[in-house]
Amino acid sequence: MNIFYDDLHECDLREDVDYFRKCGFLIQEPKMIKKADISALDKNLYQYLEDYKNMAFKFIDLPEEEVLMTLGEESFRCFGKFSAGYFLLNEDGAVYLLLNHYESQGDLSSWFDNDSGANNLALTRYQDQISQGLGLLFVNQSLEDFLESFSLFMMRVFQLKSKIKRLAIDFERQAVIFKKDIISFSPLAVEDGSFWNHMVFHISENLGWLQLTPGVVPYLKTKKQKGI
Repeated sequence: MNIFYDDLHECDLREDVDYFRKCGFLIQEPKMIKKADISALDKNLYQYLEDYKNMAFKFIDLPEEEVLMTLGEESFRCFGKFSAGYFLLNEDGAVYLLLNHYESQGDLSSWFDNDSGANNLALTRYQDQISQGLGLLFVNQSLEDFLESFSLFMMRVFQLKSKIKRLAIDFERQAVIFKKDIISFSPLAVEDGSFWNHMVFHISENLGWLQLTPGVVPYLKTKKQKGI
């Protein structure tokens, strides 16, 4: 499993790795797994996270595949990615999104300009890192909450796909349902500045982070295969 690889576009993501290292991260990729711990199978939440390449969601399958990322005294375990960045577990077990090289360009202050619990949590814990240009968005308070949030999000994605003829009137409704679902167990996860709050907005407005199809990529691959 190479978390720094884009399966849709079939390309390496070394730009992100180089960028993170330039920012001071030490990245320790996992060694080849000879034998996983089967006795811990029932406790492995990663096995329930499904990849969705249209939005570059990609997750490890086993805890042994976590990528250790350290920045000074802070330690993170990377377990997945998304088109805008990488999902990290911090030392407290909370999930954050580390924005990738592309999303980190320019002034990051607009990501944190709302006085919300999610923003305050990120700024309080990682103020030094954010002030130095690293984008760390709060996602969930635990991996369990992330699994539930992601599963509910994918339900909305497939609900939209199932109603393709009525997409123009269904986006906002699906966003409202998704937000209510998250609030029911983790209100902080959809406060202003959080990752899932951004996803609610992108669903309601049918914007860039929401991708129901792979777009033009298959057509470009076809041309490439034909030598055009």
